[in-house]
Amino acid sequence: MEPSRKVGLAITGLLLAFVATFLIVYSGSFASNDSNGFFELNGLSSSQSIADLAVAVTYFGSELILVPLAGLFYLLSKTKKLETAFVVVLAVVVSDIVLFVLKTAYVRQRPSLVLNGVILPIGPDSGSSFPSGHTTRAFAVASLVSLRMGRRYAFSLVVAIGVALSRVIIGVHFPLDVVGGALLGLILGLVVYEHGPRVYRYVIPKLFPGRQIP
Repeated sequence: MEPSRKVGLAITGLLLAFVATFLIVYSGSFASNDSNGFFELNGLSSSQSIADLAVAVTYFGSELILVPLAGLFYLLSKTKKLETAFVVVLAVVVSDIVLFVLKTAYVRQRPSLVLNGVILPIGPDSGSSFPSGHTTRAFAVASLVSLRMGRRYAFSLVVAIGVALSRVIIGVHFPLDVVGGALLGLILGLVVYEHGPRVYRYVIPKLFPGRQIP
């Protein structure tokens, strides 16, 4: 089977899983389980050391960290350095656009607005709770980097899982929010992996006329 076909099938499967997750959230059929799972993880924030670690890890799903990391991947990449940095930034940008559309179309209240006793180490967050934006961006970049740069960078997926868990631990998302975010991030990472190089070859000559594209 051709690699592009495998990617297409993977995207289709992940998209179906994301839609299923959304329907579960929308229907509220697992609301009690979602709340129970939330309190199990959020309760870990009663430990100051765990709360501090979760706060530190959660920023690896932020544009403030992920965009500068594109520079690091530029240095670490053995070939097509500029293309690698470009597609990493592209993954973050595409994630933000998709998240804006989804969070505008469907608003799920944050845990602190519907539950009592939520521990919030860095305070409440705003916007729709589903899907988790930090988790989406982290998984989009991690999956993209793992595919482009090889198995040695698969540890970035572990960091993405840490980001997902941190979002629940610090009280700003339900577990199903981060499951949806992880699925969406994997989808977007695969899409950018498949089509990002073509976008790069179109955009860079427009920004830098005369530049040779390898």
